[in-house]
Amino acid sequence: MRQKLYIGCLFFSLLSSIVSAKILFHSTRGTTFVQGKDLDFSIYMMDDDGRNVRKLTDTPFYEVTARWSPDGKVIAFARDIDIALTTKMQTELFIMDVAGTYEIRLTDHPEIDGGDLAWSPDGEQIAFVSTRSGNLDIHVIDLASRTVKQLTNNAVLGGLSAAPDWSPDGVHIAYEQVVPGQGRTIWTMGADGKDQKPLVPADGLFRYGPRWSPDGDAILYGETKRTIINERPKVVARRLVIHQFRPKEMLKIITLPKEYEFNSMCWIAPGHEIVFSAKNTLIGKIDLYRYHIGSRQITNLTEGPGGGYNPDWIDNTALVVMPTGKLTLQWGQLKRVKQE
Repeated sequence: MRQKLYIGCLFFSLLSSIVSAKILFHSTRGTTFVQGKDLDFSIYMMDDDGRNVRKLTDTPFYEVTARWSPDGKVIAFARDIDIALTTKMQTELFIMDVAGTYEIRLTDHPEIDGGDLAWSPDGEQIAFVSTRSGNLDIHVIDLASRTVKQLTNNAVLGGLSAAPDWSPDGVHIAYEQVVPGQGRTIWTMGADGKDQKPLVPADGLFRYGPRWSPDGDAILYGETKRTIINERPKVVARRLVIHQFRPKEMLKIITLPKEYEFNSMCWIAPGHEIVFSAKNTLIGKIDLYRYHIGSRQITNLTEGPGGGYNPDWIDNTALVVMPTGKLTLQWGQLKRVKQE
């Protein structure tokens, strides 16, 4: 039984103790697949060694792409508000406290909002993907005013933009860009949407999931090479790339064992390790894995049913973004969920 309490124009400070769990992810653990419906993903967090897994959302909705605020006190995520969980999606952008108790809905639009998202370093804005322009474009919402600004314009390029990630200094946003006839690669732009350009020229490789290093000097992304076999595309090479942004053009290639078909990743510890989501073809499961760059050691973090997708990590020593040590927001609508 769920009860909803709506309170308008309320100032509410999200106070929390130091977060002991470091990694956010979404998973289908504890749910059963139903043909013709979305997978029932929920948001989880855990320690960065895979212990102390805790479920944060427990609703009949599809909830994905959880991201820590810079101070670790708030979590942004996307939710499909279609209660029937049909394959036609209407995702919206939400934020909640780290206990999963208090939520607020940030967007309310009939198109898709928030499938991919990223916080600005000052915690005042969130970049997200949306189809509200008629194309898949990157937008930014200001949390205080709820004003939404469109940054990319695929009505002109004819492609799509996805997976934004804000640089630690707040100056740039890295993202995926598809241009018809050129393929998908990594682009960067100013936080205001200006100076949009490819970080890596399109050359037929499929590049995705850019994540800035904690020091802002490099961008991590996935890269696959595909070929046509029996009239069907097939991946023939897969690797992680660390691309130096300052200085430019220096690359570090991480080639994982062939059985790992990875799909999303983030930095950890900070900048010495990577957490990635991958399907292990030897066992047929998608899990989260921790990879140490120096030793090349791989540790499975989410053994068990339901797997793990789209990780995001934060350090306990994350700096707060408000002088008082609190993240204070003006909430247009506060939703408190009690579960019995």
